[in-house]
Amino acid sequence: QVGYRPAKVINERPPLTRKTIRRDNKKVQALTLPRITNYNVRSLFPKIGNFALDMKERESDISFLTEVWEKKEKKKHQLKLEELLEINGIKYISTPRPGAQRGGGAAIAVRLDKFTVSKLSIPLPRSVEVVWGLLKPKLVTGKISTIIVCCFYSPPRSRKNRDLIDHLTVTLQSLLNIHTNAGVIICGDRNSIDIPTLLSIDPSLSQTVTRPTRGFKILDVIVTNLAQYFNEPIIIPPIIPDRPGNGVPMEPQWSRGHT
Repeated sequence: QVGYRPAKVINERPPLTRKTIRRDNKKVQALTLPRITNYNVRSLFPKIGNFALDMKERESDISFLTEVWEKKEKKKHQLKLEELLEINGIKYISTPRPGAQRGGGAAIAVRLDKFTVSKLSIPLPRSVEVVWGLLKPKLVTGKISTIIVCCFYSPPRSRKNRDLIDHLTVTLQSLLNIHTNAGVIICGDRNSIDIPTLLSIDPSLSQTVTRPTRGFKILDVIVTNLAQYFNEPIIIPPIIPDRPGNGVPMEPQWSRGHT
């Protein structure tokens, strides 16, 4: 060969070593999970702009909302809420309080950049305020591709708590039979329901809020079978109305981010 010049080739290989690279499955799994906020709203409509901004600034993927104060008979009001949040890239599903009594209701709001949510059409017992949905990450990095989400509101001194617990138990067991290995996140305002009764819904669940959310009581709860993947919840300031004096502030509630 032109320009060929014999040379001494030295091919020294470094000594073989074995190194085990351990994959942190907890962190991998957590990448698929949502960042959670849980609010007692006390009427969402006067705070809807600041609420959408709060979700964006906190990078909250899903918010569980109680006391949204919708009226079941006022469909235009409900559609307006959905439209205003949709403009901000947020999907809103809800169950207004039945009847003419003021207040109450439960809702779930999801930012659509990372997740999709579909409302489940599940029959509810009379006067039970619950909304169910299926949350799915757009990019799955762990084993959990479906999360059953539920928001409930139990009014103070409610006589329907037994009906609520029975409904949560039967519905969750039915959904887990269909969606095997699904994650579960149930949030809401329990008021007079004791926590052991709430956890009796399924043995895999744990209540993760450990500090008072109203006065000296833990009334607002995050119940999940995914607790090991989340950091300890922190308390956050209330959201003020869009226009000062128009409505009352939300009560301080909980935010929970994954590990």
